[in-house]
Amino acid sequence: MGPLIRARDSGQVTGHPEPEVKIFPRSKSPTTPGITLFADGARRLKRELLKRIFLGLCGLAVLLAAAFVFAWLHRRYREDSLASQWHREHGDSVKIAGHTLVLPAKWWQSLRDSDGTLIFRRALDNFLGDGPVLVMNPISQSEESTTDSEARELRQAWVSSLNKGTSAAVQSPASLLVINGPSLTFYCAKQVNPLKEIELYCSAAKFPYTLRATGPLWSENEIESVVSRLQ
Repeated sequence: MGPLIRARDSGQVTGHPEPEVKIFPRSKSPTTPGITLFADGARRLKRELLKRIFLGLCGLAVLLAAAFVFAWLHRRYREDSLASQWHREHGDSVKIAGHTLVLPAKWWQSLRDSDGTLIFRRALDNFLGDGPVLVMNPISQSEESTTDSEARELRQAWVSSLNKGTSAAVQSPASLLVINGPSLTFYCAKQVNPLKEIELYCSAAKFPYTLRATGPLWSENEIESVVSRLQ
């Protein structure tokens, strides 16, 4: 072992010189260029695929909307044509058991069955479902009445029976509605069904038909107006 040499300045004892230790910064993991290109391509492909799916769904929605509008316009045109044709052939009124029913321009008679059933419809005006329908059936013996008081009592009894066990959460209670015409007074059980449609069940003294009218809520006044035209 060689002699120890004391450093003059620092006072440290030195022998063999200590090896120099170099600290290098930690290098990042090497990335293969092919893997980077593959990842970038996958991301671009995903974005392009999502874009195409979105555009496809938008196109499908447009096609469905167009098909719906076309179907509605076709149906509206057809019903307007049926109403216009009926009025050209029959005028504005129809004879029913010695009485006359005057129909507005949008209404027409769509059926006169062999059993005596009569059906009157109204042409569509909007997208909100079907238009109102008025059905007349030959009256049953149990519902015949000869006086207004009898007709009122029969319909009031029906209103009471409809309201038995009726839950307000399911549908609105029935009520009695009186529709006065030029020569007939109709007593009706009025109700809003679970489909949010107005329903009327009507009869009049000495009139050989019962009336059932169904339609959207906006058509209630128009239905009453049509029934009141029966004279």
